[in-house]
Amino acid sequence: MVHLVASGEVSGKLEQMLQRAAQLETQALERRLAVFLTLLEPVMILVMGGVVLMIVLAILLPIIEINQPGALSRRLPAAPRGVADACGFRPARA
Repeated sequence: MVHLVASGEVSGKLEQMLQRAAQLETQALERRLAVFLTLLEPVMILVMGGVVLMIVLAILLPIIEINQPGALSRRLPAAPRGVADACGFRPARA
């Protein structure tokens, strides 16, 4: 850019050289922005996929835990566990 300004001053066409410099800077910025947006799209897809995965796991993990044999009685405190034992509820051993 400095060379464009110096060349413009020497040749007497400073205004044209400054316009050219502005045009080149604008094109460079547009290229950088295009590259950034091109890289941002896949990253956003991965982030959204991670959010969806967390929501699905938050919904499914409690359901899977409930379906595990004996999961209910293993997590019960002592008093309800005694009631479960008195009723004959025996958790399956894995």
